[in-house]
Amino acid sequence: MEKITIKTEIPVIVIITEQFKLKLSYELQDKIRKLELELQQLDFTSRRTLMEAERQGQLTQVQKQVEAERQQKLANWQQLVDQLKVVARLQPGDEVLQGNVEGMMEIGVGDNWNIVRSAKIVVRDGQVVEIRHE
Repeated sequence: MEKITIKTEIPVIVIITEQFKLKLSYELQDKIRKLELELQQLDFTSRRTLMEAERQGQLTQVQKQVEAERQQKLANWQQLVDQLKVVARLQPGDEVLQGNVEGMMEIGVGDNWNIVRSAKIVVRDGQVVEIRHE
C-alpha cells in the first residue's frame, strides 16, 4: 500500500476585512441583545417561581437554581462583550483562527508528516483564497 486517506482536523484561518469585521460585530451584538432579553425574562419568571417555591417550602433550593442560571447567562454575556472588544481591535489584513473542519487527506510513503499535518485553509470574505502547508 503506497497511499492511504486519513481523516484530520484542518484549521481555518480568516483574513480580516472591513466587511467580515462588520458582519462579526453585528452577529455578536445580536447575540448580546438576545441574551439580555433572556436575562430580563429570567428575572420576570423567577419572581413567580420563587413565590411558588416559598409556598412549597423549597425556596432555598429554587433560589440556588435560579441564581446559577442567572450567573451562567451573565458569564455568557460577558464572554460575548469581550469577544466584541477583540473584534473591534482587529485590523484589515490580520489573520485569525476561525475554527477547524474535518477533512480527508491522502498521504503516501515518503510524504513529510509535518507538512501533511500543517495544512491550513485561508478564507477572505467567505472565499477560500489559499491552502497553506506551513
